[in-house]
This record gives sequence, C-alpha cells and structure tokens, in this order.
Amino acid sequence: MSQERSAQVMRTYLEEAVSKGNFSVIDEFTAEDFVDQSQPDNRGPAALLAHVSGFRETFPDVEVDVQHVIASDDQAVGIWRMKATHANPFIGVPATNNTLEFTVTSIFSFRDEMLVDYFVVAGLLEAAMQMGVKMEVAETAAT
Repeated sequence: MSQERSAQVMRTYLEEAVSKGNFSVIDEFTAEDFVDQSQPDNRGPAALLAHVSGFRETFPDVEVDVQHVIASDDQAVGIWRMKATHANPFIGVPATNNTLEFTVTSIFSFRDEMLVDYFVVAGLLEAAMQMGVKMEVAETAAT
C-alpha cells in the first residue's frame, strides 16, 4: 500500500464515515480480521461500523476538522478536532446537550491494502470538563 493510499483511507474514514455518516465506505478498506483496540472483542468491518455509528449516535451533529494526516506504507495517523452536541451517554456521563470540542488522534495499521487495526486517543479530560464532570485530585502520601 502506498503512503498516498494510506492517507486517503484515513481522510475517507474521517470525512465520510465520521463526519457525514456515510458508513458504506467502511467495507471498501476494512479487513475481515480488523481489530478495534477500543473494543478488541469485536472483529471485522462490523466492529468499525459499531465504533463510528456509536460515536455518531452520541454526537449526531459532529463537525470534523482534519488537522493533520501523517502516513507511511502500512500506517496512517489522523489528528482531528471535533465539535458536537453531547446528545447521548459518553464515557459514562449522561447526555448534557453541551457542545463539546476536543482533539482526537486516530491510528490505522494496514496489511495487504486493508485496514487491520485501529487505535484511538481522545482528549477525554477536555471532554469531561466540558460535560461538567467534577474531578478531585486525590491526596497521596508523602514519600
């Protein structure tokens, strides 16, 4: 797989599946043995579909701003900023209807020109603060 194709798959995922809800593109680039590391028991294109459709249920009006795509022949990293209404439970927090904005990093690995692994890093502290989650710093014993 070329570096250009890796980057194209990442952009297609972010711009079509995540941003527009066009889930039909998932089958075009997802392997049958694909693993979503956030839900490793799920496999194949259905796992990625469950991931992105669940995300869009939580954030139905999501706006995606792709900031960077960095790619090699067998991997792609997409760094994107999202803005959306928190319309359904997210990370254990009931819907607040607050507008959330945070950064997400999506990491894809490819084999034989198909997506086989997905790892995501999201700005959950930023999101939690925008959802009004109260956090306390625990005191630790002095060493």
